[in-house]
Amino acid sequence: MISRNKPLPLIARHLHAALRMELLIREFRKRIVAPGGTVIGDPVCRGTSDPLCKHTKAMMDFLRKATYELSAVPLEPDALGFECEKKHCV
Repeated sequence: MISRNKPLPLIARHLHAALRMELLIREFRKRIVAPGGTVIGDPVCRGTSDPLCKHTKAMMDFLRKATYELSAVPLEPDALGFECEKKHCV
């Protein structure tokens, strides 16, 4: 039996993938305060990402830079976003 006091993400991991995706989309809608555009860039070639697969910090820096380059508004790729808490960023 699923407890009523569990947050949706904890319950969602036991459900079908399509239902999990719907719950994620619903959570995003709740938290987004302003409309935003979507940009889909070229795929990252495997030759670029493979050397970084064992170096998580380098991989995250690479992915952050590649993501920020897609923005219509210029963003500083070295600036850490809201997702980076002091305890996680060294």
